[in-house]
Amino acid sequence: MIDKTRYQDLTGQKFNHLTAVKLDENKIEEYKLKGKNITYWLCKCDCGNPNLVSIRAGSLKNGSIKSCGCIDPTKKLELTGKRFGKLIVTGYFGMKNDHSYWNCHCDCGNDTVVSGTALNNGKSLSCGCYIAESKTTHGLSSHPLYHVYSSMKQRCYNSNCKDYYLYGEKGVHICDEWLGDSGFVNFYQWSMDNGYCEGLEIDRIDSDGNYCSQNCRYVDDIKQANNTKRNLRFTINNKNKTFQEWCRFYNVNPDAVYTRILNGWDIKEALETKTNGKQHFKKDKLYEMDGEFRTVRDWCNIYNKKDVSIYHRLETGWDLYTALHTETDRHKHHYNIEKERLNH
Repeated sequence: MIDKTRYQDLTGQKFNHLTAVKLDENKIEEYKLKGKNITYWLCKCDCGNPNLVSIRAGSLKNGSIKSCGCIDPTKKLELTGKRFGKLIVTGYFGMKNDHSYWNCHCDCGNDTVVSGTALNNGKSLSCGCYIAESKTTHGLSSHPLYHVYSSMKQRCYNSNCKDYYLYGEKGVHICDEWLGDSGFVNFYQWSMDNGYCEGLEIDRIDSDGNYCSQNCRYVDDIKQANNTKRNLRFTINNKNKTFQEWCRFYNVNPDAVYTRILNGWDIKEALETKTNGKQHFKKDKLYEMDGEFRTVRDWCNIYNKKDVSIYHRLETGWDLYTALHTETDRHKHHYNIEKERLNH
């Protein structure tokens, strides 16, 4: 028996949705055996839960625990239906030791209860079968392919993985043949039969499809990068390649070519025009008129205009035809050109 006079009496006091009923003597004694002096109270929740919940006195007073779990912050994340590794959350279980717990169904068929913290930080990815599977004596746990395989599973099933939003969140999964007790062995055998060697990376042919033998291949990192939707693609002479592939084909600096494209160059001109490193991309920008593409300087030479005035007109919103065909008083300062434009 504990000496109740040593503890602050919270009986009947209300803390958010919880009302303190009595000291949890069993919990207090349990912690005393561990050399810890922690006070717990059995509390009744406003939600009508018939079971009293044991809450640490400090958690009641500072408001970090407000209910039996019915409105627990972790529960508000609504984990039901979410997948964490091989576990699918089927419902809320309740509070235990100031933590929320969730009912989960494992791909192996077992049901288990896991804390929300363990699910969210990736510490629990199965009912325990995943650990057993990883310890199976296939003798390949140190092989580079095991890292490829583990990373693939993390991307597809661990919502805390930095790349999960590109894979699992978009519905990308791993085929049944590569999961389960013999999943890695099957994956390893397929990899060795389909061109795997160190330095290559697994790549999905259809970037929206799943990881399976019909949709996967091993490629170098350049080819894999070319298979992403983020790459620009251009067609030259009826051949379609990514921006990077064209730059390698022409053996040119991608940064210089990209700057030219941003300045309005045609892709073929941007790739084929040589530079001595002193190119002025603004001056080399091509402008179209009557189906012809020329630089401002070339157009000015044709129309006997000063390129400084034409540049300024173009920068203030004039179209090329108007800029070239509008006469101006030579004694006007260039800042009056904008006024002249507004009168047209």
